[in-house]
Amino acid sequence: MTCSPTVQDDGSTEFVQPERLIVVPLRESAASAIRRWIFQGVLRPGQILTQEEVAQRLGISRMPVREAFHVLAKEGLLLIETHRRAVVRSLGRDEFIDHYEVRALVESEAAALVARRADGCASIAAAHERGVAASRAGDPSAYREATEAFHRAIWVSSDRPRLCSIAEQLWTGLPPHLPEMLPEQLAGSVDEHARLLGAIRSGSAPAARKLMKQHILNSMQRFLSRYQAEAPAAPAQRTAQMES
Repeated sequence: MTCSPTVQDDGSTEFVQPERLIVVPLRESAASAIRRWIFQGVLRPGQILTQEEVAQRLGISRMPVREAFHVLAKEGLLLIETHRRAVVRSLGRDEFIDHYEVRALVESEAAALVARRADGCASIAAAHERGVAASRAGDPSAYREATEAFHRAIWVSSDRPRLCSIAEQLWTGLPPHLPEMLPEQLAGSVDEHARLLGAIRSGSAPAARKLMKQHILNSMQRFLSRYQAEAPAAPAQRTAQMES
């Protein structure tokens, strides 16, 4: 926990507002990098990964890579072959569609539940404002964090622990969006969030449900279009991308 500094009249600095710093474990950073390589087509189905190779490319030790392999195996992206090797799973279009459609069902109901409540908008609105700022700054990484906070705030505000748990599992299972792959789509996503927030604030459960469902299905279409566009990349090009 840190504090935001303010300069006093006498020139001294006073730290008054606490800020929370989030340290991401190395295994999560490694898992995020491997996910990105998979969804960008840098790593292809059937390709073998070794802990040593990935650790060398990321500049870290083997232990967090080993942990990342197990994280991604649970998500269905890798198959653990031996204690040091893993194979990239083949993920077809139907699997992606099924994943997004289930997300749309779960999260649209969460949005409808929140719209029926008299409170719960503050955290959602705050996350949306973070997303707006990230979009204006052209910062896909910051937008990814803000949009995750936006969706998570909706799940939590639904006050349905089981629904929230299911949404969490779906979000972890496959990346629901990869804004770093789709920088040109930030403005459109922000606009969809704004309309959804408006429906929740107005208390319209049907509108909130419809807008959330459409938002996720739009994300699916953007993802599938980009994933298919990346797929034909030549092996030499993919290797170069992974090393960069």
